[in-house]
Amino acid sequence: MQAIDIKPAPIAYRPEVELLLFCTRTNLDSPTSERIEKLVKQDIDWEYLLHMAAYHEVTPFLYQSLNKICPKLLPQTILKELSQRFYSNFAYNLFLTQELHKILELFTAHDIRAIPFKGPILAISAYNTLALRQFRDLDILVQEGDVPLATKLLVSQGYRLPSQLAEIQEKPYLQYEQFLESSSYQRCYDFIRNDEQIAVELHWGLTGKNFFYPVEFQDLWSRIQFVSVENIAVPSFSSEDLLLYLCVHGSRHCWEELKWICDIAELLHTHQGVDWKWVLEQSRVLGLERMLGLGLLLAHEMLGTILPENVLHSIQADRTARVLAQKLHERFFDSPPAEFEKHFLLIQARERLLDKALYLRHLLFTPSEQEWAVLPLPQLLVFFYYLLRPTNLIFHLILSGRAKLNTT
Repeated sequence: MQAIDIKPAPIAYRPEVELLLFCTRTNLDSPTSERIEKLVKQDIDWEYLLHMAAYHEVTPFLYQSLNKICPKLLPQTILKELSQRFYSNFAYNLFLTQELHKILELFTAHDIRAIPFKGPILAISAYNTLALRQFRDLDILVQEGDVPLATKLLVSQGYRLPSQLAEIQEKPYLQYEQFLESSSYQRCYDFIRNDEQIAVELHWGLTGKNFFYPVEFQDLWSRIQFVSVENIAVPSFSSEDLLLYLCVHGSRHCWEELKWICDIAELLHTHQGVDWKWVLEQSRVLGLERMLGLGLLLAHEMLGTILPENVLHSIQADRTARVLAQKLHERFFDSPPAEFEKHFLLIQARERLLDKALYLRHLLFTPSEQEWAVLPLPQLLVFFYYLLRPTNLIFHLILSGRAKLNTT
């Protein structure tokens, strides 16, 4: 299929940011390598560069590129620091991967079908190595009916729920039930091992109920691909399902980290046989066309990812997606958007009116875990939480708006 390469939008970034973007590109061709060398020779603020790489969780990329292209041009203290961070991350990734294998083996022994995603499995699926991606926990998707047994098995292996649940359990029984209702709303339980070295997120949905993503476990399981993670076959989303999920996940978090854009660029580089016809059709059916477009446009404009011509034309046909991508690109390395800006972006990121309305309904009227926990109420007054939610939300939006004004 013929592909075209459109140059990224001409945005004037400071040298450190431009260097970071070039170092996180998949294709370190001659022009890219030459540009990296030229930037390194400038008066680089290395502390700022290391800070930005750490914030966006792309330090391994930065080290690999600089160490490969021009290690002698770097201050040796900086090269040593980058090397230490690179190998420390690699060692921790191996540590988490070993734990993932243990959990999956335990689940399999108890007839629990599980699909790990993000973490080690994404590192292998998209990057072909555990060394380049940073992650802090393990994400595992199971069927909702298997959640009780999976929970017991994790507890048997020394895992506990976060302290928030422990605090709620000390309160009246009603509060515990309310926490479970809120967790069901998120469709995820967060576990921490007793030594606090490993966190596991047990999912029975890929997003919370406020961010409609109607993909069933059985559908994902029917399309799984097995990948070798440290010489063990592990189930993974198909490359098409993974691409859609990564675009949804990045959109949910307003694309605040460069790492999430790198995921898409690396996935498309590794899996060049993506069934684009299926991806485009599935995104249309699920109402994910704009989020897919956002992820692909950001990868294309910021990291030079080459897309098939028909795909590029399809996503560029959505003017809102183009405008959002340009806005995100222009302010990507500035301060994160305020809370009200995030909600506005998330509403804009949905192309269907029904999905926008569902998001607004949950935003305005669904109490959060914190709201359930902070104010113990008897059964007769539970309705008060649903009155408290919009008031609390408006208060926080006003505060975040004022904070944003004070920083500009």
